[in-house]
Amino acid sequence: MGEMQSLHRASVAEDEIDELGHFSAPYYDQRAYLASAALVADLGFSTGVLETQRLELMVVDAFRRNYVEQFQDADLEVTGGIISTSENCLLLYHELHNVVSGDLSATFLHELVLRDLATSQYRAWPDHVVSAAKERLVSWPDRGKGRSLDLT
Repeated sequence: MGEMQSLHRASVAEDEIDELGHFSAPYYDQRAYLASAALVADLGFSTGVLETQRLELMVVDAFRRNYVEQFQDADLEVTGGIISTSENCLLLYHELHNVVSGDLSATFLHELVLRDLATSQYRAWPDHVVSAAKERLVSWPDRGKGRSLDLT
């Protein structure tokens, strides 16, 4: 299994703070989406390729688990990787960390597909993307998995 890689890093801006003084939830999700797009670009499927082929990245299922609140000016980094792949879907795992404190702020799962802008239909990932993704699988740490009770 490979290592998670750094995919996005930025400080929390004043306009990303909610009325309670916390980093606002939609911006957590935005950081994770930017990380997903960066990972796909690193697999050879950049924004330019998407535009040329009239495709978009679509998160069809997502899960965010919050750990530690973040505040204005916090230096945040998203690391992540691919935990499974098929011709139709990439399942990505991300962690949002505060670079200074080391706190794990949130974890994310993204089920990522390609959508054809002309037909709104999902398209298969190109073979070279699936092959590259299979070579770079990472393990899914327990801290990023759901917290459901084991009913067995």
